[in-house]
Amino acid sequence: NYFDKHITKLRNYYHNKRDKIVGMLEKSHLKECIKISKEDAGLHFLITIKTHLSDETLMNKLKEQGIRLMPISHYYLKYQPHKSHTFVINYSSIDIEKIPQAIEILMNILKEAD
Repeated sequence: NYFDKHITKLRNYYHNKRDKIVGMLEKSHLKECIKISKEDAGLHFLITIKTHLSDETLMNKLKEQGIRLMPISHYYLKYQPHKSHTFVINYSSIDIEKIPQAIEILMNILKEAD
């Protein structure tokens, strides 16, 4: 069936893409400051970042550099102070070639915050 082949092809494509992105993060200088979880959650995974910055501050500093990260606290039904600094990564539209630059930007922001 053509549709089944198409779905399998897409599933493999995105599985490989996720593995490459996660691998790049885990092999980078960020490995000491991050924890990745829920890697098998569709086209998303979670990244928890060790930082003293608030989710909003980190999100805004990254946005200034062209990187969009959404904290899971934005998905809560009512506001709760959230200190885990966990963000949702939707990797479906991420350009893998830009990951090293994004890692460097995040590292610089985290270094400035210390």
